[in-house]
Amino acid sequence: MPVMDPSLCIKASVFRKIGIYRERFLVAADHDFVFRAYEMGYRFKILSDVLVNVRMGGFAYQNKEKAFLEQLELARERSPFPIPEFAYLYRLLKLPRFRIFDFL
Repeated sequence: MPVMDPSLCIKASVFRKIGIYRERFLVAADHDFVFRAYEMGYRFKILSDVLVNVRMGGFAYQNKEKAFLEQLELARERSPFPIPEFAYLYRLLKLPRFRIFDFL
């Protein structure tokens, strides 16, 4: 996820233009929303202030397999190349990180 979803502050007008979260995604709905906003040209401002502190163990962490499958589906929607499948297998198999694969 490019942005921690608890730290997102979104204007109601953005929801009216983009639409709300797609309900078919239980775990990756926020990720999908952020990418749709980005694709529609909305800008993001990164603050240096701490807005939220979170711990591991939330819904996505407890449903890792579902999260992986939803992320794969989102990647397939946005990429005409077979890279999403490669990236999915790479993460699923927990292969060691190599700098040449940092783009995945």
